[in-house]
This record gives sequence, structure tokens and C-alpha cells, in this order.
Amino acid sequence: MSKYERRTNALERELMRIADKRSEAYAKYKELKREESYLRWYVLYRKTIAQAVTRAIWGE
Repeated sequence: MSKYERRTNALERELMRIADKRSEAYAKYKELKREESYLRWYVLYRKTIAQAVTRAIWGE
């Protein structure tokens, strides 16, 4: 195997490693966005319940 082939193979392995890390990072990003969306929904839900309870208590 020539020096050129070894270098090419090393670069290909490095590119694959970077692509794997990128796909892992993107998967983590999507997971966090989904979690953020759920938390926003939950906060809005709790806020709505709190407002309804307050109105029921104070009769507004």
C-alpha cells in the first residue's frame, strides 16, 4: 500500500468518524427540541389550570 493510499484511507476514516458524530449530535438536538416542545406545552397547560382555579375561587 502506497503512502498516498494510506493517507487517503486515513482521511476517509476521519470523514466517517466526523459524519457519525454529526449524526449523533443531530439526533440529540432533535431529542432536546422534542423535550423543549413538551415542556412548553406542559407549562402552558399548568398556567391555564392555575388561571381556571383562580377564576373559580375569586369568581372573576
